[in-house]
Amino acid sequence: EEEEKPVIDISPESALGGFRVIIDPGHGGYDVGARSKTGLMEEEKALTLNPEHKKARKNIEKSGLENKIELKIGNALTVIPQLKKKYDLIFLDADKEDYKRLFDYSMILLKKGGVIFIDNLLWHGFAATKRVPKEYKESTKYIRDFNRIFMNQPNLNATILPIGDGIGLGIKR
Repeated sequence: EEEEKPVIDISPESALGGFRVIIDPGHGGYDVGARSKTGLMEEEKALTLNPEHKKARKNIEKSGLENKIELKIGNALTVIPQLKKKYDLIFLDADKEDYKRLFDYSMILLKKGGVIFIDNLLWHGFAATKRVPKEYKESTKYIRDFNRIFMNQPNLNATILPIGDGIGLGIKR
């Protein structure tokens, strides 16, 4: 059984610069609460799909935004392909073996001129070194393979920024 991945959908009219956002925080509702506090107007709501629904629900309630965040349980690999609208901004942070598939789905949903942020592309520095601890070899291979795909995507201006654990930043052509 595939592990479920979280997804958040914030309306395009939000105070996030008019972005319609898909976010995959993986933090049990912490990110959606923080982002919603700074980015949602009175009448707007965020939608989150999250495998850790009890933890996410508790964190959303703690944020005081339970009336702004709709929690749904689901697998991003099955939910994202069903989305129909186009997005201005997509943030991808998932299990490394799923990056390629989620990136492919995201590129279909990303508007021309839209921005994609992808987390962990330096992967503890292992993406750029030959010495990789055994427990990171498989995930490092996924990241290295993904980085080649990301940097050579023909319809994307892409770069990897050495910030934190490496942020991929791309603008769809």
